[in-house]
Amino acid sequence: MSREIKVRVWSKELKNFVCPNDVLRLNAYGVLRVIGEKEYVIQQYTGVKDKTGKEIYEGDILVFDKDGQREYGYTVVFSYGKFELKMPDCKMNIDIGWCHEMIVVNKQSVKEMTFV
Repeated sequence: MSREIKVRVWSKELKNFVCPNDVLRLNAYGVLRVIGEKEYVIQQYTGVKDKTGKEIYEGDILVFDKDGQREYGYTVVFSYGKFELKMPDCKMNIDIGWCHEMIVVNKQSVKEMTFV
């Protein structure tokens, strides 16, 4: 199975996403390197989309959304060589295959959410 390798870059200084071409370069060995000394968070595309068709990246927060009721807040993590969903205060992660039934939300939405 092949998938498109995509990343997005969060600037800690600007508190916004920046163009990956402005801060990332491949070295002679094909390793991705950050240019400059500013702090960035590089998030890789998982290769899957949520139920609305939005691309899911490492670090995104996903929730089950059924009839307007949102429950749980899973964070997309890369663990043991694969992308998984991590729930707060839980030792086990779940398979990312559930993403087609979830939606990506921002962190503020999760803080305001009342869990069912």
